[in-house]
Amino acid sequence: MTTFVTKRRVIVWIAFIVIVYGMSYCWLDLPVALFFEAHGGDFYALAGSVSAVFSPEHWLMLAIVATLVVVVMPRRFQRVRGCVREIAFSIVFAIVIGLLLKYGLARYRPVEFFQHQLYGFHFFSMQHDLNSTPSGHSLAVFAGLTPLVCHWRWTVIPVLLIGVIVMLSRLVHLDHYLSDVWLGAWVGIGSACLIHQYYQSNKVNELR
Repeated sequence: MTTFVTKRRVIVWIAFIVIVYGMSYCWLDLPVALFFEAHGGDFYALAGSVSAVFSPEHWLMLAIVATLVVVVMPRRFQRVRGCVREIAFSIVFAIVIGLLLKYGLARYRPVEFFQHQLYGFHFFSMQHDLNSTPSGHSLAVFAGLTPLVCHWRWTVIPVLLIGVIVMLSRLVHLDHYLSDVWLGAWVGIGSACLIHQYYQSNKVNELR
């Protein structure tokens, strides 16, 4: 098996994500938010519906169901069973990481800028309007769907399509800035890749 998650790659990707996040924070987040505030009204209700369907709470429910499925699924369905197991653990792992970042960074949501001209980070808060980054919807959808790509590469296009739709819905609904959904996507993808590598490594070790 080719090891695709290494310490060096993790460091490089974290640096890349932080740099892009910083650039978006400085130059793109406010213009994008102002654009959707001015022109996204026609799609606001639709974006809210998409957000409701793909909420982190629903993904957590899926993780619970997936765990039960793994317990009862016959071992002869090894590949499907492995994918479902990774979906469950990836969602939980990503949401835990996301909550730590949300509460630790405590970034003001767009509503705070539009109502009180507050932009930036408050740090250490559990208030909803101060928990903008990363996007919980974005990280949950990518954590839940990336395991499909790990097991069946042909699913990459539909997974990306669904992920981008959810990300756009959060921007149109003015719940997040561009860098929030970007960071959320990478938290979800990274979580799924780590979980996948963990189980694949254990599988290889068992065969030795």
